[in-house]
Amino acid sequence: MAISKGLSAGQEVRHLAPELGLSALIQVNTDLNFATVVVRGSLTQTNSDALIRMVVSTSYLAPDLSMSIDLSGARSVDPEAVKRLGN
Repeated sequence: MAISKGLSAGQEVRHLAPELGLSALIQVNTDLNFATVVVRGSLTQTNSDALIRMVVSTSYLAPDLSMSIDLSGARSVDPEAVKRLGN
């Protein structure tokens, strides 16, 4: 997964862990077989599990779906949480 700017195709907002200050916008373009997950709030080791589950769920939309995670709008990002996303 790579950090990327978002697409404008199908969109869904999920408040993954509102009590922990994490939300995400999923942007999917099935014609291009590409999805972007735009993260807002704070990404921490504690709430990264919610984001990982969402990424896994999104990957089932198409067999060869390429995905990127855009952290540019996040208020804070824990480096260890980013490592977990890479795995």
